[in-house]
Amino acid sequence: MLQGVLKKFLLILLVVVTYQHWGKIERLFNPSAMVSEETREHARVVLYATDWCGYCKATRRFLDQKGIPFREFDIEKDAAARARPTPPWAVPC
Repeated sequence: MLQGVLKKFLLILLVVVTYQHWGKIERLFNPSAMVSEETREHARVVLYATDWCGYCKATRRFLDQKGIPFREFDIEKDAAARARPTPPWAVPC
């Protein structure tokens, strides 16, 4: 009985983790849809994001699907990005 519960728990955990990281998984299986790093460096769109933010994931997916180049800074991992002043036209999440 304990093994059955453990299997169900692991399956649910796998589904949740897969759902949370679906954008990264999508990029692994479809790298041609990604914009090159060189193009991203000169992009006019800048995304200040986190890994866990649903709006950030949706924005990444939208920009990738439309082929819009963007530079991304993770504000949780990059102290310099966190310290940058937010422009008045920015959309906070």
